Amino acid sequence: MKNQNTQFPLFNNVETVIDALGTKIFSIIFKKRDGTERKMLAKLIPNDVHNIHNDDLIRCLDVIQLRKTKDINKSWRQFDVQDIIEIKCQGKAYSFK
Repeated sequence: MKNQNTQFPLFNNVETVIDALGTKIFSIIFKKRDGTERKMLAKLIPNDVHNIHNDDLIRCLDVIQLRKTKDINKSWRQFDVQDIIEIKCQGKAYSFK
């Protein structure tokens, strides 16, 4: 099955895509603070209504990175929503840059 790339303006639709993810596993590509790109397999934090929140004038996304560890404190990640480049989930890719 081919991925369908859908281009969205970042600030208008990234939150809509994130809300639609629910408990699904997704891959995400974002720009790190040092300017390099990072790709990870993740899911939203369960029962956390506020996955996107304001923190020091940036909009942050909280996720759990899926990797071989059972300690949730070692898997928790947070990054700026503005730095999201792409989200892929269930065969669809959503590009934001």
